[in-house]
Amino acid sequence: MFSIEALSDLPVMQFAGEYLQPIDTEEQYERTKALLHALINQSPDEPRHPVNGLIHILGLIVESYEDEHYAVPESSPAEVLKFLIEQHGLTQSELPEIGSQGVVSEILRGRRQLNARQIQALSQRFHISPAVFFPKPNPIASAG
Repeated sequence: MFSIEALSDLPVMQFAGEYLQPIDTEEQYERTKALLHALINQSPDEPRHPVNGLIHILGLIVESYEDEHYAVPESSPAEVLKFLIEQHGLTQSELPEIGSQGVVSEILRGRRQLNARQIQALSQRFHISPAVFFPKPNPIASAG
C-alpha cells in the first residue's frame, strides 16, 4: 500500500523515473494503478491540494495504457442490451422498462431502436451510463 507520506520521502527523479512515464508493461500498469488508487483514497478533500495534479497526471498515464491494451470494442445498442440480459440472467420478458417481450425482441434483432425513456430506465436499472446505448459516430462517414 502506498501513502502520501512515503511519496514525500522518495527522491523526485526516482519517482519520476518509476511513475511519470508511459507504461510499457503490465507490471508497470498494475503498480501505477495501485499508486493512483491509493492517492485517490488518501487525498485530502481540498481542490487545490498538490496531490490532485499528480492524481490527474497518473490518471492520464493509466488511461493511455488502458486505451491501447484494454480497448472496449464498439457495440450497437442492441449488443449492449443483449450483453446485459446475458450477464444478469434475464429473459426478454423481464425487462418491463422496455416494453413487452415482443418489443425487446424487435430491439435485439435491430428492427427497432431504443428510445430515450427506455435508455434512461435501463441506465438506472443496471447502474450504467446512458452513453453506452448510443452508437459512436463513424469519423470517416462524418468527414465526407
